[in-house]
Amino acid sequence: MNKQLAIGMTLATLTLGIVVAPFSYHEQKVLAVNFNTVVPNFVPRLKLEGNVATLLIPKDLMEGVLRQTLKINEQRLKNTNFNRFTLKDTDCKIVGDKLQVSGVIQAEHREFIFKNPVTGKKHYTPWVSASGRLTQLFSIQISNNKTIVSNIGDPKLEGLEGRWYAEGVSLAGQYLGSKLAPQLTQELSIFNGLDIRQFAIVSGTSLIASKLGIEEGLVKTALEKQIGPINAGINNQSDFFMTFTLPQLK
Repeated sequence: MNKQLAIGMTLATLTLGIVVAPFSYHEQKVLAVNFNTVVPNFVPRLKLEGNVATLLIPKDLMEGVLRQTLKINEQRLKNTNFNRFTLKDTDCKIVGDKLQVSGVIQAEHREFIFKNPVTGKKHYTPWVSASGRLTQLFSIQISNNKTIVSNIGDPKLEGLEGRWYAEGVSLAGQYLGSKLAPQLTQELSIFNGLDIRQFAIVSGTSLIASKLGIEEGLVKTALEKQIGPINAGINNQSDFFMTFTLPQLK
């Protein structure tokens, strides 16, 4: 199945490997996942309990879109004459009610040797590379139609030692918290080109009408007039859920 829903969620697990060759990276990447083109015919599942409706989106769709978001945002976290830290090969999966993201962070260092007094050219030692695994959890919650994505604890780093470790954790923490989390928040605020409220109405109308055996027009009118606050997150089956209270339909 190639269908994927554009949704964003929690965590980052980054896997690093020793790499010597220079890494080709993109600068100033822009988040550009379009829900309409990703899954134009996507229909969530519906669960009704009394007057409470829950739309369910399978975790594999969410994971697929989050992988796209992560790939778009792979970049060099630091780039100086002496040090380079690069984030690449990202991946993610939903674990319980949180999102786990994985990838590779590469650390490179070189030293200054001398400056040619005639040409002014600076000479350096060859780049030395090291790598390690970084893990970071994010929580995702939609409450009263508002999306909130935030870090859970500090990032964990394995495989890098000494100053590699300290600087790697610092750079990763800054990136994941200040750059990635807001972009995931943006992703989770729009579903198939619609805001949360619109998505619930458009996707829920036919499902609710079919389930209750009433006309779609009646359901749509009632939802547009008065749909309860929408809360969402990840349930214990690791599916993304969107819950709201139904207005009087009959």
